[in-house]
Parts: sequence; structure tokens; C-alpha cells
Amino acid sequence: MKSMIERMQKMRDMTEGSPGPAVSPVDRLATLGQRLSERGAAITKVAEAAE
Repeated sequence: MKSMIERMQKMRDMTEGSPGPAVSPVDRLATLGQRLSERGAAITKVAEAAE
């Protein structure tokens, strides 16, 4: 629970500090997909190393 609260606070800090243009929902989804792909690849590497 503590880590979730910390992540939420980090997200708030990131949005408050950047007065730049708003990011479109499509751009946010693309970024999320990229991050999920990177994390998935990292998990696959760990699983392969454990075999």
C-alpha cells in the first residue's frame, strides 16, 4: 500500500511541475504500451536466466 501511495505522489509531482502542453490519451497509451513491453522483456530475460 505504501508503494502505491508513493507512486501516486510521484505522478502528482510530475504533472504539477510540467506546465507544458497536455498529452493526448493516445500518446499516453502508446507510452504505457512501450513501458509494458520493456518490462515484459525484462521479465522474460529473468525467467530465461532462471532456467
